[in-house]
Amino acid sequence: MVYGIDNVFASPLISGFLEITNGINSISCIASKKLSINIIISAFLLGFGGISVLLQVWSITSKTDLSIKPYLYGKLLQGIFAAFYTYIFINVIPFFNFDL
Repeated sequence: MVYGIDNVFASPLISGFLEITNGINSISCIASKKLSINIIISAFLLGFGGISVLLQVWSITSKTDLSIKPYLYGKLLQGIFAAFYTYIFINVIPFFNFDL
């Protein structure tokens, strides 16, 4: 358990980094007493978008003089902000906290 997150999330998180749909599906199937962890990790993956999307963008931009690095950094930041704002939202408004 790292930062209060069970090790059972490792495989779905890696799957979500590669392909967002399968990763979020795997995370949603994890039975956890802290449902907010599932929601926060899903928010990160939705913000990041996955390596699959990154490679699709790279295939388009490779034909130009544009760099993929700003896009990658932006998507990482978008995932971090999505997880952070979701965490704040869940903890500030108790109505949205579905932890058992």
